[in-house]
Amino acid sequence: MFRERREVVSTLEAVADVRLAATSAGRVDALPIREGDVVPAGALLLRLRVQERQADVGQVQAQLAAAEARVVEQQARLARDRANYQRYSYLQGQGAASQQDLDTYRTQAIAQEAQLKASQDAVRSARAQLEAASERLQDRLVRAPFAGQISDLRVKSGDVLREGDPFTRLLRNDRLLSRITLPSTLADRVQQGQTVTLADPASGQVLATGGVSFIDPTVDPATQSLLVKAEVANPGGRLRNGQRVRAWLEFGRREALAVPFQAVTQSAGQSFVYTLGRGPDGRPQALKVPVRLGPLQDGCYPLLDGLQAGDSLITSNLLNLRHRAPVRPQAGPPVRCLDPSGAPP
Repeated sequence: MFRERREVVSTLEAVADVRLAATSAGRVDALPIREGDVVPAGALLLRLRVQERQADVGQVQAQLAAAEARVVEQQARLARDRANYQRYSYLQGQGAASQQDLDTYRTQAIAQEAQLKASQDAVRSARAQLEAASERLQDRLVRAPFAGQISDLRVKSGDVLREGDPFTRLLRNDRLLSRITLPSTLADRVQQGQTVTLADPASGQVLATGGVSFIDPTVDPATQSLLVKAEVANPGGRLRNGQRVRAWLEFGRREALAVPFQAVTQSAGQSFVYTLGRGPDGRPQALKVPVRLGPLQDGCYPLLDGLQAGDSLITSNLLNLRHRAPVRPQAGPPVRCLDPSGAPP
């Protein structure tokens, strides 16, 4: 079983990577992190000294307390005025109070209701101002938006930062995205979940495997290329954000006759193998046969054309062979092709 795959150069990127910046201007009061630290979500990364914002909160708190006190006082006055109005309404009905006295207490109650409403509005406004001032005060604290690793630090304690000044990057390196660019002609062959294998560019050693997690819905009009991403695990942190590696995108698997690497010779760009044949006298001889082969996989080529099942291949002394040269067959161990799992392809 041979894998149909495409080899490309892939650039790795972190699943989560953010630049952290000061959310307000101020002097760095605390920097409880170091480069390379692994921090949990919500960890304090930076604290700025912003004294005037603390004063703003205290001032608004005092205004809120005064407004709430006025509301309590005016509620008591309103209750008293309503009680007087109700009492004089009864007395006026009994002829014991004049209409003028009743109108006076009614006017007082209406005016007190308006004053109470204004004071209640003032309380709501003060609470909103307090909330905003408290949020501005929290701007002096920068916390980790997710668990990750601290990159290079651009500040130290005592530095003055302006609002929006970046001071470090936070990234997660335990999972990475492999960015793969394919010709648009392969767009119809790419599917979610297809296997992607990453390998060291120098040694070819397998570094990680993953599955296609993203296929760009558009093709780059300038390059006619399609962007594909595969998510891979990186628990040991061996791979890095921004690193370039070899990658193979596997489209599927198919049955094919296998030709071992040691049976193939090349001449002028054409692949040949020697098969075991018989001369006119019946004696064994080598027959040079041109073949068409697919890409080498795990020590074997998939046969596209040129041989039949059951043909016997010669795998030794190929440099000394010529077409129809007499040979002496010798039995040897069977040659097998293995995939990375150790199973025959």
